[in-house]
Amino acid sequence: MSSFPSAFLYSSLVLKPISKTRALNYKYLYYLSKYPLLTKSLTAGFLAALNEIIATVVSRDFKNCEENKYREFINNKLKLKSLPIGVVKTVDTLISVLINKKVILLTLYGLFINAPLSHVFYKKLHKLKIFKQYPLTFKKKLLQVFISLTCFTPFITLIFISFIGLINKLNFKNFSLKSIKEIVVSTLKANYFSALKVSWIVTPSSVLFAQHYLHPNTWTVFFAVVYFIIGTLENTQVKLRLKKAKLEEKKNDLKRDAEKELEKDIAPEAQALNNPED
Repeated sequence: MSSFPSAFLYSSLVLKPISKTRALNYKYLYYLSKYPLLTKSLTAGFLAALNEIIATVVSRDFKNCEENKYREFINNKLKLKSLPIGVVKTVDTLISVLINKKVILLTLYGLFINAPLSHVFYKKLHKLKIFKQYPLTFKKKLLQVFISLTCFTPFITLIFISFIGLINKLNFKNFSLKSIKEIVVSTLKANYFSALKVSWIVTPSSVLFAQHYLHPNTWTVFFAVVYFIIGTLENTQVKLRLKKAKLEEKKNDLKRDAEKELEKDIAPEAQALNNPED
C-alpha cells in the first residue's frame, strides 16, 4: 500500500509531456555533448550575426546596407517587382539588413575563429592538473579567473577588435599586407584598451558564475552569450556615434557650401562698391 503513492507520482512525472522549449533545450544539450565544437561554432556564428543585425536595426543604420550585391539577385528570384511599393521597400530593407557583407563576415568569425579558440582554451584550462579535482577551492577558482583574464581575454579581444577593423575599413580592391597592418594597428590603438577594460570587468563575475553553476562543456556557449550582449551594446553605441558624426559632417559641409555661395553673391556687389566710377 505504501508504495502506491510513490509509484503513482513516478508514473505521472514520466508520462507528463514536456514543453517544446524544454525539449529544444534537451536536444541542444545532447548535441553539445555529442558534437561540442560544431554546436559551439554554430551558436557563436549565429550570435555574431545577430549582434550585427540588432545593432543595425536599433541604430537604424540602413544606409551602410544600401550597396548590397545580394539584394538585386534575391529580389529577382522572389519576383518582388510585381508587389506593392511599400512591401517591396520593407522586404528590400530586410534583405539588406539580414544578408550583407558584415553579417556574413561576423558569422564566419564566430564559426571559425571565436568558438574554436574558446573551445580549445577552456578545454585546456579544465585539463590542467591543479583544476582536475572537484569541487574547486576558492583559491583555485580565483586562479582560474586570473588565468582567463591574463591569457585568454587579452588575446581574444585583440583578434576581435582587429577583425572588426578589417571588416569596416579594408578595401578589397586595394588589398595589400601593408594596408592590413595599418588598419589593424590604427584600430587597436583606438579601441583595444577600452574594450579590454570592459572584458576585465565582466570576465571575473562571468567565470565565477560558470564555476558555480555550469558544466565545463557549456562554458564556451555561456561566454558566447555574455559577450554577445556586451558586443551588441558596444556595436550599437559605435554605430550611433558614427551616425551622429556623419550627420555633423554633412551639416558642416552644407554650411561651408552655403557660405561659399554667399561669398560668390556678395563679391560682385563688394567690387562695385569699391569701384563707384565704373
